[in-house]
Amino acid sequence: MKKQILFTAIMMLMISKMSGQVMGNANYQHRIHLPQNVVQVPHPRGDDFIITVRGISNVKAQNYVAIFSVKQSGKSAGEVNELIDKRLQPLIDYCEQDADMSAYIDMISFVPIYEVEVVNKIFSKTTYNEVPKGFEVKKNIHIRYGDPQKLNGIINVAAGSEIYDLVRVDYFAYDLESKKQELMDKAREVLGKKINHQTEILDTEITNYNRRASDGFTVVYPIEMYTQYQAASTNKISIDNRANVNAVQKQTTYYYKPYFDKDFDFSLNPIVFEPRIQIMYEMKVLFSLKPEEKEEKPEPTKVEVVERKQIILLTPSGEMKTIQVQ
Repeated sequence: MKKQILFTAIMMLMISKMSGQVMGNANYQHRIHLPQNVVQVPHPRGDDFIITVRGISNVKAQNYVAIFSVKQSGKSAGEVNELIDKRLQPLIDYCEQDADMSAYIDMISFVPIYEVEVVNKIFSKTTYNEVPKGFEVKKNIHIRYGDPQKLNGIINVAAGSEIYDLVRVDYFAYDLESKKQELMDKAREVLGKKINHQTEILDTEITNYNRRASDGFTVVYPIEMYTQYQAASTNKISIDNRANVNAVQKQTTYYYKPYFDKDFDFSLNPIVFEPRIQIMYEMKVLFSLKPEEKEEKPEPTKVEVVERKQIILLTPSGEMKTIQVQ
């Protein structure tokens, strides 16, 4: 009993320090490495050039969903369901008291449990038979809430029912589309300034270039942005190769590491005080120099040559007459 109380107290202390920065136990299994979106445009040639504009928006979530995993075993199907529902009911009741919260039970598995029974026979080898022992059920409870500080109260109620496995916390925002539109509008403004700067350097008019553009978004959520580190150092003193060294297990922890605005041309809501949904936008424009227009030369005048035949006749009086033949 004392161990259980101590474990619950430690859990409360850890969660109270996390405040709005919640990762969940799911990240202890694997890390998600999500590359930023790369926009492709044709490779520039000759006098061509590319202008790239990158922006980021840090969006505060309006709703959160915490997922807790619960496992229960029992001798019969009725008993195991009754026990797990009894553990989940306090959380359901807690959510029903607050209009800003709601709960959903997600059935995961319901399987029989077997144990091995040893059968000894005189004239044969020992036989091991699996026989039914009971049942095991797993359920997840999803809890939606709007204020991130309410997770502390949820944890208190969950710990009272011996529910300790906080799987993950998801973040949701209603206005992601409007935030994307803000990024595109700001990117066009920045693009105009970069075009003016580029044409001044090249001492040319932008109308002399054809344009080809491509753009794209990347959205990352807080659960994808936790990084692992180990707060420990190893002694560098020389040790006898024949000595036995008993290494102490170094504690590994995680911290929230968002994308920072240093790699972007502009940032909307740049200060990241608590985990945010991050929307990144990238636009690339390829400027290709138009070919020089050739002067059109007038076509040469066509001269039509008409051949005419003449017949000269000598009259009896000695006169010469010319007759035209078509």
